[in-house]
Amino acid sequence: MIPWVLCCYKQSESLCQLYEEKRPSDPTTNYTAPRPAAASGDPHITTFDLLGYTFNGAGEFWMLRNSSVQPVLLQARMEKYSDGGVEKLATIFTAFVMKDQSSPTIQV
Repeated sequence: MIPWVLCCYKQSESLCQLYEEKRPSDPTTNYTAPRPAAASGDPHITTFDLLGYTFNGAGEFWMLRNSSVQPVLLQARMEKYSDGGVEKLATIFTAFVMKDQSSPTIQV
C-alpha cells in the first residue's frame, strides 16, 4: 500500500503510470475461492471437498487441523442429545475452540 500512496495518491500522473507499469494490478482471473465447509443439526457435516455425511459420535473432535505455513485449528465438542431427560441417538455440537498461529484461543 505504501508504494502506491507514494507514487499515485496526490502525485503526478506520470509517476503513477510508471508504478502501474512496474506493478500491474491483479484482476484475480486465476483466483479460485476456497470451498465452503459446514456443520449443522445432529450434526450433518459437509467437508471442504463437498463430502456430506452425518456423524453421531460423542466426544471432542478435530473439525479442522491445518499444519501448513499458517496453522489453523478448530475443535468441536459433541454430546448426546437429550429431549426432556430422554437421551436420543443423535449428538449435538455443544462447544467449539479455534486457534491460529497469531491469535488467542477462542472458545464458544
